Amino acid sequence: MLLSLVRKIVSGRRRPQNPQKSFDDALASCRESFKAGRLDDAEQMASVALATAEDDNAESQVLHLRAEVRRWRNDIAGALADYESALALDPHSIQIRLDQSGALHQIGRLMDALATHNWFAKSALEM
Repeated sequence: MLLSLVRKIVSGRRRPQNPQKSFDDALASCRESFKAGRLDDAEQMASVALATAEDDNAESQVLHLRAEVRRWRNDIAGALADYESALALDPHSIQIRLDQSGALHQIGRLMDALATHNWFAKSALEM
């Protein structure tokens, strides 16, 4: 059922009457699948949510979540690309930067991870 919903929405055969509801449903389904460890389903629903996102904030949320899914799948390159895209839309997100730092540390890019922590320190001083 989930796969058929994804196919219908992504293929454009079914245009949602309420795009915000479709986005909210897809994002919620993505989160539920991720928490349950169904990473394939989570990534598919992230694609649906991205297709129905109506603003930068929504898109950033989905990209961040998809980055986490990819990180758990050990697709660190994909995760880092999604973190970068999410940060381009929401450059002040502490959570995205923290998760990005964790991914960088995971693959041994310690200086890059440290640079993220330095960003935190600098941001805290400016507050």
